Amino acid sequence: VEVSSIDEAVDIVNTIAPEHLSLHVAQPQKYLNYISNVGAISLGKEPPALIDYIGPNHILPTNRWATSRGALSVYDFLKPLSIILDSSSIKREVIQAILQLAEYEGFKIHGMSIGVRFGSSSS
Repeated sequence: VEVSSIDEAVDIVNTIAPEHLSLHVAQPQKYLNYISNVGAISLGKEPPALIDYIGPNHILPTNRWATSRGALSVYDFLKPLSIILDSSSIKREVIQAILQLAEYEGFKIHGMSIGVRFGSSSS
């Protein structure tokens, strides 16, 4: 792909979300903050294949998956749980705000269940 500027190149990279990206430019570090959708980046004159041996693991996102995830990591094998404990300390103003939000979102039953539990009602 031939581009007319670094900005155009960065836009294209972030759109196509490649598995590998080689930054063969002077001071490649200064462009890293603008690149968000790529599996792995090699800087300067380093050959991309070097990443396969001295970089992170080689299980990198392909087919534009770099737009939403990075390389395989230990977090891919963990299952987070959300635990809510003792809602009795929630202040009445917070409950009112939650009831208004539930009403705005159209979640009437959510609002009713919260209102019943906390002795409040939505408007």
